[in-house]
Amino acid sequence: MESSTKDSDAVVQNALLYMAERPTIAEACKNLLSTLLADPMVPYQAAELHLIVRDLLRAVTATAPSALDRPQNADEDGMAYLDFVMRLRSAQHTYTLLTAKGVSISKHVGRGYMQFVWPAVKQVLHFGEAGEGPPGTPWDAKSSARPEGAAAPRESQMDDEQGLRGGKKKDQATAHEVVLSRFQTELFTDKSLMWEKDFLQTVSRQIQQRGVVQSAKQTAAKQT
Repeated sequence: MESSTKDSDAVVQNALLYMAERPTIAEACKNLLSTLLADPMVPYQAAELHLIVRDLLRAVTATAPSALDRPQNADEDGMAYLDFVMRLRSAQHTYTLLTAKGVSISKHVGRGYMQFVWPAVKQVLHFGEAGEGPPGTPWDAKSSARPEGAAAPRESQMDDEQGLRGGKKKDQATAHEVVLSRFQTELFTDKSLMWEKDFLQTVSRQIQQRGVVQSAKQTAAKQT
């Protein structure tokens, strides 16, 4: 009984930590959009990128962590599986609390929650190979089915909204891969600018530093 109470307390505490993380997923996606739009190597219009990020955020809200539930793998350590179950319960408790309030999941949780549910969200977005997930995630690589409870794709609706008729869908799929690949990379990169709490201040400092370096180089060039 005592152990059960401790487990329940841990689930609640972990859920509170998920909801306390900043920036939120929605805020991080805004940072990602700013980064992509400023990147001359990303040849897509702002409207295209906004639509892809919007669908990413909708997928987060539509995907319950319970979609990741699975039995213990044959070669999985018992403690590792118990850790997974605890994280699953914590994420699901977070999802249940926020859903009951009728609020957007992505506006109230941050990176830790996103890292855990990303394998299931990827399936909803049809990104990457079926069952593929970054190292350390609980996704069962042997499963190619869409997770139970995951929202079905809205391909025809997306086509209509984005005007992807007459051969444009191929280009949009490329933009889809670019945005989601960058999002995944930033999600699992320790020192990611996208997940900086002070994103604008950090970018401003970087710009100033580059300006100082460029000015120094120009001065040095004139003196030679």
